[in-house]
Amino acid sequence: WEDLNNNGLVDSGEPGVPVTLFADEDANCIPDGAALSNQTTGPNGEYLFIDLLPGVYVVEFAPSPIFLGSTGTGRFLPVGPYEPAPGPNTNINNDDNGTQSGAVISSCGIELIATTEPVDDGDADFNSNLTVDFGLVRLFDLAIRKTLSPDQNPVVNEGQVASFTITVLNQGTVTATDVLITDSIPTGMEFALILLALAIGLVSVRARRS
Repeated sequence: WEDLNNNGLVDSGEPGVPVTLFADEDANCIPDGAALSNQTTGPNGEYLFIDLLPGVYVVEFAPSPIFLGSTGTGRFLPVGPYEPAPGPNTNINNDDNGTQSGAVISSCGIELIATTEPVDDGDADFNSNLTVDFGLVRLFDLAIRKTLSPDQNPVVNEGQVASFTITVLNQGTVTATDVLITDSIPTGMEFALILLALAIGLVSVRARRS
């Protein structure tokens, strides 16, 4: 599912993605052989591979480049309680079990044992396991560029004001809100004033040389 708030948990209204099933015969969390089946998760994030024999399986998918695996941090940090993800054999439902490796996100091996699977995971079938879940986060990527303002002379004498422009660039796919910018005043200068042009992502900082 697309983890819109990056909390590592399924929430209402989060859309689905294609997934692929592999055997994991040596239980090392690495797919063995060709894919056994492909599915696309439904509108509530659900998918189902049927008629499987008891054994160990890996579920994986290649997300669109606009997505990262959810980390559970809520702040789009690259690592957290769900990256790397907990193994699916805990049978905990609606948590992220996908760990990202390059362009692929996959679960570790899920072992299916006849008549022992959970019955509190969305159905009452002790031969099915519906707890292998994946969260996706749209790429959040901000960059900051600080330069002398266009009309600023690079030579500043004592007592004069130097004007710097900080440009905030959103290089990701998510609208950025509540962004905090912290800037350091160069040695030998003191803060003068700040001018904002937030509509186009510009902040001008003026410092006085002391």
